[in-house]
Amino acid sequence: MRRWITLPERRPRATLGVAAVVLALAGLSVLRLEPDASMAPLIPEGVPAAEALRTLGDRFEVAERALVLVEAAEASPGDRRRELIAFGRRLGDAIERDPAAGPLTRSVVLEPGADAASWIREEVTPAALPYLDEEALAGLRARLSPEGLEARTRRVADLLGGGAPGAQAAVAAAVADPVGVSELLAASARRRGGRLDRGAFGGGPMISADGRALLVQLVPAGEPGDLDASAAFTAAVRAVIDRAVAADPAVGAARLFGGPPTAAYNAAAIRSDMTRSVTGSVLLLQGLFLLAYRRWLAFPLAAVPLAAGLLAGFGVYACFRGTLTPLTAAAGAVLAGLGVDFAIHRLGVDGGGLHGSGNRAVAGPMAAACGTSLLGFAAMGVSSVPAVRDFALVGALGLAGASVAALTLLPALLALTRRAGAPAARDGGARRLAAAVAARPRAAVAAGAAAGLAVLGAAAWPTGTERFAHDLDALNPRPNPPLEAQADAEKIFPAADATLPVIVEAADGASLRAADAAVAAAVREAAPVLTAAAGGPVGVGFTGLSSMLPAPTPPPGFAAAAEALRGVDLGAAAEAAGLAPGALDPAEAWLRLLPDAPAPDEAALRRHPLLASAVLPAGSADREGKRLALATVRWTLPPGADAGARGRVVDALGDAVDAVPGATATGLERGGRVIGERLGGELARMLAIAGVAVLAWLFACFRRVGTVLLVLVPPAAGVAAVLAAGNLAGVPLNLLSVLALPLLVGIGVDDGVFLVAHARRGGAEAAAALGNSLYAVTVTSVSTAAGFGSLLFTSTPAIRTLGGTLAAGVAACWLASVLVVLPLVLRGAAR
Repeated sequence: MRRWITLPERRPRATLGVAAVVLALAGLSVLRLEPDASMAPLIPEGVPAAEALRTLGDRFEVAERALVLVEAAEASPGDRRRELIAFGRRLGDAIERDPAAGPLTRSVVLEPGADAASWIREEVTPAALPYLDEEALAGLRARLSPEGLEARTRRVADLLGGGAPGAQAAVAAAVADPVGVSELLAASARRRGGRLDRGAFGGGPMISADGRALLVQLVPAGEPGDLDASAAFTAAVRAVIDRAVAADPAVGAARLFGGPPTAAYNAAAIRSDMTRSVTGSVLLLQGLFLLAYRRWLAFPLAAVPLAAGLLAGFGVYACFRGTLTPLTAAAGAVLAGLGVDFAIHRLGVDGGGLHGSGNRAVAGPMAAACGTSLLGFAAMGVSSVPAVRDFALVGALGLAGASVAALTLLPALLALTRRAGAPAARDGGARRLAAAVAARPRAAVAAGAAAGLAVLGAAAWPTGTERFAHDLDALNPRPNPPLEAQADAEKIFPAADATLPVIVEAADGASLRAADAAVAAAVREAAPVLTAAAGGPVGVGFTGLSSMLPAPTPPPGFAAAAEALRGVDLGAAAEAAGLAPGALDPAEAWLRLLPDAPAPDEAALRRHPLLASAVLPAGSADREGKRLALATVRWTLPPGADAGARGRVVDALGDAVDAVPGATATGLERGGRVIGERLGGELARMLAIAGVAVLAWLFACFRRVGTVLLVLVPPAAGVAAVLAAGNLAGVPLNLLSVLALPLLVGIGVDDGVFLVAHARRGGAEAAAALGNSLYAVTVTSVSTAAGFGSLLFTSTPAIRTLGGTLAAGVAACWLASVLVVLPLVLRGAAR
């Protein structure tokens, strides 16, 4: 074994030759990695709300719509709806004619209510009877009675004779529908929780109330979830928008947002984040090495094996995975801070006065330290979040590569550069600190114990804040122009406080409609619970398959109403009301056809694609033998609701929906809250696995209970410090920052491992080695914190929180090493 450990020092050129071949293959493998900007890898598996969120993004076209927020120029005050509508029409024509954007755009929608209007006119009105509920059918039978017909026809006559200005539309509607079937249709829709109209904007363009903003919808031609198609569509459409804005002085800005622009922006941010975080980490480490060592050669000597190890790790990772998420991209910066630790300890042997020991002096401690860090990554492998498992995989591979490179490439480089002098550590301060601790060991341990008790108290102190964040929006890069434009559009065009998407699945079409109707009923029945949750009445609306298609089974009273319609006679009632002969004949013919008119089905709904995409999936509706549909619950909080009302309403609505068989409430808010609950149990499991695995590994390495417990002090301090800082600052752990805790279990052990390993020398040699080791531990702690701190250069808030959390935990691990581990191992070495 010793011959293999010392081989790189004895055969440096052969070692470098083999490394060059391995790294060339790894580089070719890395080239196949592509960024994945979707949220799918960040969504836990096995959580229904999270799985439904993934289904929403992958299967439903409505989630992939793009919108353009057009705003009037500030130099043109007042209402500018005419100019904005003209611009919207020109923009639509330009996109459709553009050779790049046209083929990538299925349609440009300036009047979103037009599709709903044609649906009502062509499909619903000719077959209105199946849409009526039991109450409406009873009302229809009453209106079809002789007394009812007389009253309705007299109303028509009064409208015709009134001659009120602007009443032409009401008169025409009354003549076409004297019985008022359309009124009964609307009332039935309202009772079902939805509505039967052309939407909030009627049949016209989506213009703001002040006439200074316009929304234009764009439907991409690509499949939902296709990142390449989203990027191409976004680039082509944005170029057309920029040209159109530049040519129109009446328009101040036109901003693109929605699914494809956000995905395209996030993909570019991933590449930028990886470059920025790794560059920041390298710069921080360069500065650290200049301070820590006497020569410029120190950092290149450490950086070359570090880079080689990371490249090898990512190369092996690329053999198993083809995509790079924001979290795995950030792993490069994290591993830069972790992997350089091995090089620092190896440099400490050659440059810290222990020449000649070489790999034999650090191979054992390095194996123990690397093993604990690998176990920390392995504990994250049980996570239900795919991106976390990928992070654990690339982290373990990169760390293993860095440790192997530190024992192969670095010794070979040191052997070839020996004449230039090994980098010498400026460890005088560390030796003086070790001497001070050795002089007052009891005071140091007492200070460490007091600090530990304070940290534990802060971690357990009840502050009323949640331990886990429920905001999945923190997973999006910031600043984020598409999301900022979306937020501005929601302020300009307020429709509701929030929406709750619901994925409904069933075995067949009839069961799907029944399940959708059950969701609508559950939402209506939840009104008392919602009122209690919000402290006042909550406005709720519902759009789903059951609000667009009739129920598969007619309600009671349907047959009686159909029979009455077949025998309706408006002639006598019209004559008694004084109407002209034949005035109501077209209406009578339409009423008699209603009982036998075929009810609209999904095929009819798909003939109106914009309307259908709001409730039906793109392409095939089947998934594992089941049919899918999308329902949307819109809700508005009462005035004066407190800050926590929104979350309570989301929970109450989600629980009511999830109680319906085949229905799953989802969306960023619902998914975030459910995931937050899941994180608590998952974090406990990861910590338990990491703790048990590290404990077993340490027992295998040291074989003494006291030594193992001493080595575990720093990671325990780090975990407690992270929980205490988040608790006191009111910053809950999020989907990514929970990774800090199992990582700290593996990383924090390293400090104690090296201190204990060098203390085993005993006597004066141990005292000298401990001073050198303490310096290495200090430098590695700073380098690790620098690697994690470089995540602050990323644009994703959740990843920035992960970096800050880990940096604080590493600092706590170092402090525990100095105040507790060092005095105890010094005392043991003296004995």
